[in-house]
Amino acid sequence: MTNETTPMYAKRGLFAAVLFLAMFVATAPALAAKFKFEPKAKSWYLQTIAVTDDGHFDDRSGVIGRIPGGQDGKDLHDIPAFASVNGAPVAIIMVRGEEWGDHAGEYLSDYRAPGQGRASWDFVVTSNNPDAEITLGWEGLYTISQNAKGGFETTLSNRNKVLNDLYLVDVDNGTVVGQGIMDDGHIVPYTFAMNGASERHFRWVAGKPRKKDLAYDQVVTLESVSPRQANERLTAREQSPATGNSKSKAAGFGAPPSLGTLPGEGVRQSNRLDSPVIQLEIESEPSP
Repeated sequence: MTNETTPMYAKRGLFAAVLFLAMFVATAPALAAKFKFEPKAKSWYLQTIAVTDDGHFDDRSGVIGRIPGGQDGKDLHDIPAFASVNGAPVAIIMVRGEEWGDHAGEYLSDYRAPGQGRASWDFVVTSNNPDAEITLGWEGLYTISQNAKGGFETTLSNRNKVLNDLYLVDVDNGTVVGQGIMDDGHIVPYTFAMNGASERHFRWVAGKPRKKDLAYDQVVTLESVSPRQANERLTAREQSPATGNSKSKAAGFGAPPSLGTLPGEGVRQSNRLDSPVIQLEIESEPSP
């Protein structure tokens, strides 16, 4: 394991090769033996990255986790999207509705308070191509610790039980389709088709999913969030250095990378990663 003082999702240029190589390495025969997990961490983050079948990707958002200072509502670690995702080839976004009051809108990250209890995080995958096939992948779980200077340090820790207890739900289909890491140590990406839609809805659940975790009725769509002003509708991938911020000034842990990107930067070619729907047992609701 290696310590990082900067979140891995800020290292945009290296993500394509590292992320998907890590996925395949995790499926090596050496992991066929029973995988031993470490005790659950109280503070951690995981980033979901979306890649289209023609190589477009979004690696600036899709961050969930638990961290000191986090809470169910808006906190300093929940970083707003600096530009709307409308029209992007692919994007992952956290959409928060009326329950966040004046803070409702699009976010790149969503952190909660440290802990080990049940929780869920909703996110939307959107694309300007209704026929796109998209793969959701994640490098793994990063545990978070505070250093002597009051900052944060992160450690890639795919043996942590938190990752094994995270389940990916395709909310549009009401189906559990993935797990942070399988019992044998495999990390399996999930591929789906947009099927003519402009957005698809997913949910990470900490703990065995229950029926309510599969329900669509609490989903907040991008269309339901008040539209931004016209001059804010460029995506970060489409901004030039003159229009993007040269440095993020966000004070929270989940600060995104610089938005000062050249048009088209971040587009890489990637192999299609097929993954079957994973059939997982749904936990029954507890008796009153």
